[in-house]
Amino acid sequence: MKELWDNAYQGIQTANAFIREFEGVSGQETNVAEALVLRAFFYYQLIDFFEGVHIVTESPLPGQLGPRNTRGEVFDFIVNDITTASSDLLTENVTLNYGKIKHWDAQALLAKLYLNAEVYTGTARWNECITTCDAIINSGQYSLASNYFDNFLISNEGSNENMFVIQFSPSDPGPVSNHFQMETLHYNQLDDGLFANPSVGTSPWNGFTTLADFYNSFDPADDRLGDISNGQVHQGFLIGQQLDDLGLPLFERDGATPLIFTLDVPLIDATESEGVRVLKFEADEVSPPGQAENDYPIFRYSDILLMKAEAALRTGDNSTALNLVNSIRARAFDPDQPLTSVSLDQIFDERGFELYWEGTGDRT
Repeated sequence: MKELWDNAYQGIQTANAFIREFEGVSGQETNVAEALVLRAFFYYQLIDFFEGVHIVTESPLPGQLGPRNTRGEVFDFIVNDITTASSDLLTENVTLNYGKIKHWDAQALLAKLYLNAEVYTGTARWNECITTCDAIINSGQYSLASNYFDNFLISNEGSNENMFVIQFSPSDPGPVSNHFQMETLHYNQLDDGLFANPSVGTSPWNGFTTLADFYNSFDPADDRLGDISNGQVHQGFLIGQQLDDLGLPLFERDGATPLIFTLDVPLIDATESEGVRVLKFEADEVSPPGQAENDYPIFRYSDILLMKAEAALRTGDNSTALNLVNSIRARAFDPDQPLTSVSLDQIFDERGFELYWEGTGDRT
């Protein structure tokens, strides 16, 4: 939590410095608008985790921060930043604008704020959430990818579903890099395993797993669980006996115990093969380990549809909510398995099925 706090305020201070330097400078309007939305995004993270925090627009002297602002005050500050920036942001989701913060990315953040406004401020703003989501939907800039896993490929720049992305390049990893596969794969799965990487001697961390309850909550027919077939590795989870790229069994570090990922994992003293691993982002077998090239979506278009579905249900529009949830499920099941009715719990579950491993704070 301390790292989140520190990183958010470092981002805010960087944005503040840029805004102070270039605000009012001709030709810098779009860049300043992007900095405002970035600052808004960092403050959104802070109020989501810490409630009220300090609003900082200058560089305060030590000991002069004063009392924290309330959560509601920070909420209003964020909304004002987004509103101020909106007219100067790019509106077209074209290749030239890829990776830039666009008008619709800012609206996605605004929709997220409105969706949670009752928690943040005490006043629900469901209708504003719906209106904001509708603006994104009606923009014609985004659509659901026909294949769920296309959004998480190594070369996912062509996704028309990903919004507000963090770009990663193995040639320029910078201070942050996409190391998801390092966080979850077993020590033996990168150099000579199924995800063979030429960087001999580099070992994944064998860290994160999902919980059995979450894994079991999926319908076995849900394509978002993923599948390994015909040599193509696009799947959400790894469970059971693990194989190398020749189809031969992999072993734990002792070289004798079969590497079998189990469903259950204890919270303390887990063995190196316990727990279902979360893959989802296509394993990068070419880039240096820890520098995978998959770009990371902060928001996706499916999240916009699910936000509108929740807000619609909360305002009594059950039909709209049901249609939106089923539009997402239609991609996940073949043949289709539409719901006949939908509840808030089902929408929350659907968020988990759709958005796991994407840092949304949903049921994963």
